[in-house]
Parts: sequence; C-alpha cells; structure tokens
Amino acid sequence: MVTYNLSLTTRWITDHPHFKNGTPSNRIIYKTLCGLGATHGEALIYKRHSIILLPNTPVLIGKKTAREPDGSLSYPNIFIVYEDVKAEELKTYLNDDSIEFKKILCTPEAYKHKVRETIIKNEKYDLFKDFFMLIDECDSLVKTVFFRGKIVSPLTDFFQFDKKAMISATPIIPSDPRFEQHKFKVLKVVPQFAYKKHIDIIHTNNIAASLKHTLSQNPEQQIFIFLNSTKLSAKLIKKLGIEKKANIYCSEEKVRELKKKMGIRNAKSELKDLKKYNFLTSRFFSALDIKLGEIAKPTVIMITDLHRAPFSLLDAFSDSIQIVGRFRDGVENIIHITNTKPDIEFKTPLQADKQISESYECFKKLLEVKGDSHTEYGLITAKQAIERNDFFKFTEETGSLSYFACDSFHLHQKIKSQYRNITILAEAYIETNYFIPKVLNRLYDADDALIDILETEDISRAKLNEAVATLLLYYANRNNAIQIPCVDEELANKLRLDYPVQAKYFDKLGYAKMKALEFNDAKMSNEVNMLNNENILSNPLLIKAVKSLYKVGDNVLKAECRKSIGEIYSEFGHHKSIKSTEIQKYYEVTDSTMNTTQGKKHKWGILAIK
Repeated sequence: MVTYNLSLTTRWITDHPHFKNGTPSNRIIYKTLCGLGATHGEALIYKRHSIILLPNTPVLIGKKTAREPDGSLSYPNIFIVYEDVKAEELKTYLNDDSIEFKKILCTPEAYKHKVRETIIKNEKYDLFKDFFMLIDECDSLVKTVFFRGKIVSPLTDFFQFDKKAMISATPIIPSDPRFEQHKFKVLKVVPQFAYKKHIDIIHTNNIAASLKHTLSQNPEQQIFIFLNSTKLSAKLIKKLGIEKKANIYCSEEKVRELKKKMGIRNAKSELKDLKKYNFLTSRFFSALDIKLGEIAKPTVIMITDLHRAPFSLLDAFSDSIQIVGRFRDGVENIIHITNTKPDIEFKTPLQADKQISESYECFKKLLEVKGDSHTEYGLITAKQAIERNDFFKFTEETGSLSYFACDSFHLHQKIKSQYRNITILAEAYIETNYFIPKVLNRLYDADDALIDILETEDISRAKLNEAVATLLLYYANRNNAIQIPCVDEELANKLRLDYPVQAKYFDKLGYAKMKALEFNDAKMSNEVNMLNNENILSNPLLIKAVKSLYKVGDNVLKAECRKSIGEIYSEFGHHKSIKSTEIQKYYEVTDSTMNTTQGKKHKWGILAIK
C-alpha cells in the first residue's frame, strides 16, 4: 500500500488544507498523535452525513455527554447507537429535519444490527452514497478480533461506501487485499513539533510491591492505573489497603462480578466519580477523552503481569500510546510496571504462517465433511467439529480465512516476544518514535510466584513450606552474596508471626535439610523431634542425674533401671519410651540373671561409671 506523509504544524488536523473539506476518502490515516481533532471534525464540522464506528460504549457515551467550558454540549446533533438504543429511536433521528447533517456514532456490532437496516429502510437516504463511513481507532479491528469476532462485521459494507476512511494514532496496516483493490493509501501525519514522552519502565518480579513503591513516590498526583484484569486490580487494591480511595472501571458484567464475588463496591462501567486511584480495563484504553484540566495533571501507571494476567500484555506501539493519549490536558508521569518471562512461548512470523496454513488446510477438510453430510446427526457432529475447533476463530462466516484474525495472531506473537527480557521491551518503546524510555529494575526477595503461593488457600502444604523457607533464607542472608536488592519490609517483618511452624522448621533444620526432607511436614516434624531429644540428652544436668543413680558394685533389675532413667528423662522433657539398654550410655555393665520368688529376673551389674 502506498504511503505518503502530511506535515502538520497546527494543533488541529482539521485546520490542514488536506482535511478542510472533510476526512479524505480511501485512506488509512496514521495520525501519529491522539487528540488531533479528526473524529471531532467528522462529528461536528464537516457538512455531510457521517457514520463513525468507535470501539466501545464508554467512548460513545463520552462523546454524547462531552461539554464545552460554558456548559453547552460539544456535539449537540450526534446520535449514538449501542446495545441499549432501539432502532426506532434512530429512525426518529433520521426523520428529524431540524438536524441537517446526520452524525451517527456507533459500535461495529451496533452498525450491523441496527444502523445498517434502519438507514436502508429509510427512503430519504442511500446508505452507501449519502453517508461517509469513518472507522475510528481502526487498530482495534486487529487487536480484538479473536475475542470480539463481530467487530470486523462492518468491513463487507465498508468497501461499498463511495466515501470511506480508517483512522488511528496507532493503526495496524491490514493485509486484507480489498484495501489494495480499492486503491487505499496510507496517509501518515508527521507533526512538526516536539511530542515525544518520557516513560519509566519498572522491571520487577513483584508487581504489588513495585506499585506500592511507585505510589509512594507520587503522593500528590491523581493516579490512573491501566490494567486489563479486574481480578488483579481488586487484589492490588485490597493488598495496598486503598479500598476507600480507589475505583475500578470496567464492563457492566465485570462490575456485577466484582461486587458479588470479591466484595468490591467501588466498581463502575462509566468513567465518572473519579477518585485518588482509578483502575481502568482495556475498554478505556482508546478513543475516550479524559479531561482533568492542565493544573491537575495525573500520573499514569500501566501494569503488565505475565504470570497472573496474560491479557494484560501491552503493545508499546498501540496500547501505551493510546493510553497516554486519553489525557487531553497532558500527564505528569508515565510509568509501565512489568515483569518479564524468558521462556514465554511465541512464534516467529514464519512459524505463525506455517501454523495458519497447515491448520486451514485441515479445517477446509472439515468443511468438506460437513458439505458431504446429509443426515441430521451427521450435520450436527460436523458442525460441532467445526465450531468447537480452535481454528474456527480464524475464519469468516463463509469459511474463508479472516485476514484480520491472521493479522491479530501475528501481532500477538510479536507482542509476546517483546516480553522475553526488559531490553527487548525497551527497544520496542524506542522504535515507537513516541516514547523516550528509562529502565528501572526493582527485583524483590519475594517474587510474584512466592506471593501467589502464600496467598492461595488451596496450595499444598509442601509448597507453602518451601515458599516460606525460601523467603526466610533470603532474609537470613540479606548481607551476603545472595541478597536481592529490594526487600518487602512488611512481609519480612510479619513472616515469622504468620508462619510460626515453618519458622521453627527453618531454625531447627535449615533450608538444605528441609529440602532434603521434601518440605514434608511429617518428615520435618520427626527430624525436629529427634534433634530436640538429642539436645535434651546432651544436657550436663541430665547426665549427672543419671550417673548419680548407681555406684560401682550395685546390682539392679533391668526393669527398675529403665523406669528410673525414664523418669529423669521425662523431668528434662524427653518423653519417648526407652529400652533397658539405655544404661549402657552412662555405665559399664554386665548382663546376668537372678532367682527371685517371682522367678528369674534380668539384672545389670555396675562395673564402672563412664
């Protein structure tokens, strides 16, 4: 696809001659920066009917409720369409002659199910000739197609519009050949002013401890934390003790789940009632405008946790730029807290192509089987084999290969590969030409894997014992070569209080012996008891007491001897039963028998005291 540059010297792209009369058609517009006013122009300025596809509902609501400094609506004549809006309401809007230019903003799914049919049925308009279609934040088509397949459903119609374009600050150029067939070009906006942002990449093995430290370094600013995991967000809020100062912004479904299952009351589906700490999931990563005023610039923290939240991986080229771009009045600090995974599984472009190609060949045979099946249950079985197949998400409704799904697969392999080590990730940030990264290492004694073990209720006892012993080993060696730079002081201070049994094993046996005993409670308990008994029996007072029982020349019945020594042992805390031969530790003896009225009895003859 041909690419050409557009030099931008003005704040708003709508002031450029190339955009004066509207968004140029048959273009994928790479606008480089968020907030240049491209969507604003199509929704308000340009004198034509427009359909603007936006990625999700919060963005639509944000446009609908946006207000100017004087309190008036920023977009008084737009009509937003999403799940709760009825087609009849759109019909009324289309027939309202007081609004000369119709500006319809909707999600891709709403376009297919409501907007398309409503306009086609309206005799006043020709959908494809009268309306300009703009797909905003078009990178979402590639990024989300796997878990939101219908997001690409408008593409069939898209190419039928006389005038159309796609736009994003972070576009992912699609491989779909229809763009070439319709002579699309890539228009890259090149700002002629400084725009690069400094970002601190905090490389850590303990997300919670690093977040706590980061928050302590930014006490004055309002904090926005972008993390695509409501479960982990809730966990961090509780761990940091900020429940009264934090909100989680997520989908309505997740709001209900957080309140019901995790007891989180401050969860919302709309970005309102902001607090000191604001956690946002991916539905708030792009397109949304967050205006706080230039005086109240926030600290933006992005979190990636490869171990506990695989969907929290952030793409430096799209996610990170989009997140920073939400804040129209600027930000104070930008921080990305992340761990890395040297053994993360990913495929090279060649390997990805090979997987797609070979899988598709097999998938087509399943389609043939379905086509050859003419019995009721044969068709059911064939359909199940197709639709439950992992490769089904790579295909269109017709069974043909989805270019957007293939692009998405390639993209996610590339993103995963960047998290092998922090150097590769930092290089990716440099290559965006948007960020100036600085890497800060914060590696803790207690890493996320150990923390998970301590916090998981159904973990095996052996794993718990090993985790506690590992941490106690770290703390016992904080001043020598195995010291890890950062210590979670709170955990270090309360570890022995929370895990007294494990601490006892560690103090008595040491880490190496615990490991040799497989961190098994029964084995370690027996070993500790043995050591305790050995310590008791080596007590000089005990030894003196036993050696005081007899003198040389005495003859003593074995049963009485065993009882007497046993009583002394018990007095000193040794309660295990002993044999009559225990006397041989303290005396030189002879073994003999003697006749009594009760018969023969075994006795010891005392020859010497050892």
